[in-house]
Amino acid sequence: MAWARAVSIAVLPLAAVSLSLAAWALTSGVDAPAARWLGLCIFMSLPALVLGHLITRRLPRQGVGALLGCAGLVILAVGCTDTYLAAAKASSALPVNGLWISLAQGA
Repeated sequence: MAWARAVSIAVLPLAAVSLSLAAWALTSGVDAPAARWLGLCIFMSLPALVLGHLITRRLPRQGVGALLGCAGLVILAVGCTDTYLAAAKASSALPVNGLWISLAQGA
């Protein structure tokens, strides 16, 4: 298996984890602008995630597919992290670590 296909395959579970984290935040209660921001990030990241996976499936040695998948994952992770932190700010039911807040600010 070429490295590009391996990266493209590894991106999908990470995207699923990010989405499940955001879904947990949405169920605990978040304001409407944060929910719209998450929807926009999902909308922007889906084409890159899908195209990256399709490119590396067809051409496993093309690095552009892996790069597209990683770009989509970054967009999705930013939106999910922002939504989670907004929900954690509004509700004390969600756990928040200071290190995670510091890393999210750098993202």
